[in-house]
Amino acid sequence: MLVFNALYFKGNWSTPFSPNSEKRPFKVSPTEEVMVDMIHAEDEFEVGRVPDLDAWAIDLPYQGDRYSLMILVPAADDGLDGLLKRLPGFSFYNVDKHLTKLRTKVCIPKLGFHTISKPKSSFVKSGINDLFNTDADLSGISGSKGLYLEELVQLVQFDINPTESSYNYLTSQLRSSYSKAKRLVLFLYIDGYSHFQH
Repeated sequence: MLVFNALYFKGNWSTPFSPNSEKRPFKVSPTEEVMVDMIHAEDEFEVGRVPDLDAWAIDLPYQGDRYSLMILVPAADDGLDGLLKRLPGFSFYNVDKHLTKLRTKVCIPKLGFHTISKPKSSFVKSGINDLFNTDADLSGISGSKGLYLEELVQLVQFDINPTESSYNYLTSQLRSSYSKAKRLVLFLYIDGYSHFQH
């Protein structure tokens, strides 16, 4: 069995960003900067430093206040690579206790990306093996045994613009008064009702 999983989300920001973007330097590595279009907003946002991740976090809500985009900006010199190494075992349930609502100016890149991956090896590495061989029990789907997952294909498309943000997927420094993402960051979609990351 080959699985394609799809989800689509498009949300309007609770606080829209200024429609006028400006070119600013953005670090794509510790030694390389590129000029990118940056968008700006100012309002009261949940911001704070998350010590376990050695990162700053800001939560940017969408209209309706159920969903938000959380951006994590590495505080340490090891950048995004170091942040990713600190993630295993970290529970995102703990982020809220480090956030405080403060009037903040936010400056983030206007961006978009598209990628296709086959994450089967990641599942196998984390111990999920039976799903991908004849030991799988997917009888709840097919009514009989013998069905297993041969491949998993994941499409991720993500866009941020001044008025809205959208994502479609299968399967620097932040300060209290001025939050600027000027180097590689990690972002997550948060469901405020379930507090599950997406």
